[in-house]
Amino acid sequence: MHAWVDLNDGKLSPYPGSVGVKAIATLLRGEEPVATPEQLAQEDYYSMSLLMLARLAHKEGAP
Repeated sequence: MHAWVDLNDGKLSPYPGSVGVKAIATLLRGEEPVATPEQLAQEDYYSMSLLMLARLAHKEGAP
């Protein structure tokens, strides 16, 4: 999964999305967002915040 897509021309980012970005995509598929300890060790505050919020949303019954 790419980190972003340009909505004007469809160009994809040259690098992968963070664990947090992947957690949001997982939540939207109706699955529980999870990450391995190895993945967590490499993530920054913003990515971890997205993961935490996605897990909370899943726990509360979001799609």
